[in-house]
Amino acid sequence: MPRFYSKHLKGTLQDVIEEQLGASPSEQLSLFEELALMRVTAAQVVALWGAADSGADADAKVVAGALMRDALKDVITTCQAAAHIESQARDKFSLHALHHIINQIVRIAHECFEDDPRAKHFKQLIQEKIKMPMEQTGTLLTPDQDVTDMDDTIPHDPSS
Repeated sequence: MPRFYSKHLKGTLQDVIEEQLGASPSEQLSLFEELALMRVTAAQVVALWGAADSGADADAKVVAGALMRDALKDVITTCQAAAHIESQARDKFSLHALHHIINQIVRIAHECFEDDPRAKHFKQLIQEKIKMPMEQTGTLLTPDQDVTDMDDTIPHDPSS
């Protein structure tokens, strides 16, 4: 099916666009890579403003400040767009369900490793390294987690 811009695309640019359009719609709508690139650029602009701010040239401060504001506005706009797309996703897990899945993984590690110290180390790394979304309200503790935590305090006899 012809697209609006296709009559203007030639050669390499057309090939790159075709490659991008070959990605799944969810990949095409994901703005996280663009957001990461924008944040790297914005950080460089903030550093530029920091250097200009410590200097004596007022014009450089004004120009660097304007560049910084524009870069940060672009980051905010992209964050808002990504958050909107993310909020509309249908294949999301609730925080409670995600927490339950993580608990199951930790429990499986304990079953696999038994009393091996690596099981406790694995649990510790899971707790430290897995970043849960910030929009948490209330507690994520479930009764089964409380029971698991209590069970972990009981010494296990490896011969049983």
